[in-house]
Amino acid sequence: MDWNEKDIGIALSAKEYVDTAIIPLVPITWGEEAKVAVKSGEFISLFSKAMEHKYKGRILLLPPFTYLVHEEVVSKKERLRAWEEVLKKEGLKHVFYLTSDHLNKEMEKEVEGTVIWLPALPLAMMDEKTQQELLHAQIDEVMTLLKKEWE
Repeated sequence: MDWNEKDIGIALSAKEYVDTAIIPLVPITWGEEAKVAVKSGEFISLFSKAMEHKYKGRILLLPPFTYLVHEEVVSKKERLRAWEEVLKKEGLKHVFYLTSDHLNKEMEKEVEGTVIWLPALPLAMMDEKTQQELLHAQIDEVMTLLKKEWE
C-alpha cells in the first residue's frame, strides 16, 4: 500500500493483512555532500516503491523519513521512536527502515524496527530495464529478511 488516499483507505479497511511499515531513510544536505545524499535517497526511494509494488497488500510504504546529514544522532533516534510508537499503537507489527547510509545501521540497537542497509546503486547510469532487474534482485534478497520477521 502506498501513501495515497486510495491505498490508505484500502489499508485501513484491511488492517489485519497490512502489518508491515516500510520507512525509507533519506538524507538531506547541500554543498559538497549533496550528490552522495541525493544518490542515496533516490536509490532508496526507487527501491522502496518497487518493493511496495511487488508486495502490495502486506506492506505500507510510508513517506520518507528525512534527516540532515549532520543531524544529531539523538535527535534522529527520538524522531524515529516517535514514528514507531504511533505505528505500533495503530496495529502495525513490523517496522523496517531502508537506508543507504551506513551510519543508520548503527541505530538498530536504539529502535524497535529493523534497519536494512543497501548500497546505493548508480541508477542514473543505467537504462530502465537494467534498473528494474537490479532492483528486483535486491528486493528478493531483502524479502528473506522480512519473511523471517513475519514468521
